[in-house]
Amino acid sequence: MAIGGGPCVGPRDATGSIILLSAGVGGMIAAGYGIERVSREIGQSLPATKVVGIVSTLAACLVALVGVFYIWIGILSLQVYLRM
Repeated sequence: MAIGGGPCVGPRDATGSIILLSAGVGGMIAAGYGIERVSREIGQSLPATKVVGIVSTLAACLVALVGVFYIWIGILSLQVYLRM
C-alpha cells in the first residue's frame, strides 16, 4: 500500500501522503514493539538465541529508519498538497 502511495514516484495527492504517513507510523510502532519484546526476553535466553535477537533488533532498527523516511516524505508532500 505504501509503495503504491508513492515513495518511488511521489504521492499524487493528499491521500497518498496520508498513506505514507500511516505506513511510516506503523513501521515505527512495529519496530518499537519488536525491539521492546526482544530486549525484555534476551537476558534469559541461550547464547545462540541472543545472537538471533541482536540480529532481529538490528533489522527492526532498519525498519524504524525506513519508517522515519516514509514519515518525512509524507509530511513534506502533505504540506505541499495542503497549500494548494
